Amino acid sequence: MDNNKNNIIVLNDLLRVAANNRENQQTLNATIASCDTPSNSREKQKRLDMYRKRQLQIEEERLVELKCLREAVDESNRINKKKLGVLQAYLPQLPRISKINL
Repeated sequence: MDNNKNNIIVLNDLLRVAANNRENQQTLNATIASCDTPSNSREKQKRLDMYRKRQLQIEEERLVELKCLREAVDESNRINKKKLGVLQAYLPQLPRISKINL
């Protein structure tokens, strides 16, 4: 009788292990199915590459704009230097205005 009880206990344990194995296999299969497949991974990589390319394009456009701004500031400075030179040449020729005593 004890031998039968032990056999029943062992069989129950084996059935539980088998059930757990089935559950584990189902979980594993679900996990594998939810993971990125090579096509999904390629799609993500493609999107990432497009994003990086767009970022580089934006950065290049920004650099062009900054270069234009720098050139405009340089031109403005050059013009102002010319104006200053003209004023410095002209100011000494002006007669001094004396103060009028009131």
